[in-house]
Amino acid sequence: IAIGRSWLPAYMLPGLVEKGLVNCSVTDTLRERYNIIPKTVDDYVEVVRCSQSDSILLKCTLDVPLLLVKGKSSLEDSRVVEYSETNWLGDYVRFHLHFKSTDNGYIMGN
Repeated sequence: IAIGRSWLPAYMLPGLVEKGLVNCSVTDTLRERYNIIPKTVDDYVEVVRCSQSDSILLKCTLDVPLLLVKGKSSLEDSRVVEYSETNWLGDYVRFHLHFKSTDNGYIMGN
């Protein structure tokens, strides 16, 4: 139901290609193998048209709308540790966003 792509800085993650991902997860790998926990994550969601290559991978037609989630994860010192793009089949997913009011505005949280 989705195709995820991530771009990671090789200099921060020696041996990643050879060792692969922990639990098939970039987040678990960063935390468990490299002791890297991003401080901020910025995601942008938009509706896009399916590309020819993604339609083959997702086994869908070109007219199916996709939800594209573009993300950037950064460390406390603002260094970017991951850029990601995930194309979700628009008619198979639903996202729940929860915000809390704080003195400085709204934040996402439980």
